Amino acid sequence: MTKQKLSLIEKHLEGVREQFRLAKELQSKTITEARADYFDIEKDPLLSLEGKKLERAAMQEVYQKQFLNGMQKIKKDHTAHMQQVKQLAMELLAAEPEINVSDASIKAFDSALSDLKTRVLLHPMPDKAVGLIEDFTKQYSEPYFANKIVSEFHTLAAPLASSTNQDIKSRLSQTYDNVKQHTMTDDKTYAQSILSMADNPQLIVTQHDAPAFEALRDVIGREVAQAANDPVTYLSKKIEQEENVECENED
Repeated sequence: MTKQKLSLIEKHLEGVREQFRLAKELQSKTITEARADYFDIEKDPLLSLEGKKLERAAMQEVYQKQFLNGMQKIKKDHTAHMQQVKQLAMELLAAEPEINVSDASIKAFDSALSDLKTRVLLHPMPDKAVGLIEDFTKQYSEPYFANKIVSEFHTLAAPLASSTNQDIKSRLSQTYDNVKQHTMTDDKTYAQSILSMADNPQLIVTQHDAPAFEALRDVIGREVAQAANDPVTYLSKKIEQEENVECENED
């Protein structure tokens, strides 16, 4: 199951990279084709200066719509891939480690853990009881056992949790953190890094100080070029503005 999820993550990450490539391709195509059309308009001997201005404005509007609609589709697919990546990464992090130990080892661990709980509960010296927990956890660093300890740690440490001794609380907290580290397999560490990336799922097509942005701005206008990284929000606001104008005209 883990291998299947890892394979799916890689598949969706490839989808993310493909959407970025398509976005760059759309940007380049828009710039190249718009420039060619504007050049033809400028060289058309049948158009007056005013006619050329109107023709260019009409052509620019066409390219604005094509670009924004294309980016909206790309952004939608990009977001869908990122959501799948995030979901799969969270499932990997939440999954219990695979059992790579023998049944005999598991039985021995369960017996030792049960014995430890009793000894901690009955120990007359809290600081010595913490030492028992520390020694026990150092013996079981294998991810499967570490995960079992983490799930039982609240019960294991409960007899000592009410202590007002800050050193005891600090040692328990440190021990818990150490055990948590052992639960992180290579797959979980990878999933954690992927999840960090998925929490910032921006599709940055161009930076506003980059030459590509300047070129895009020249053919479709600054406002629309600035919407390249977030076409959905821009189009939503545009529709809302148009609806408001229609309502005002009706009044």
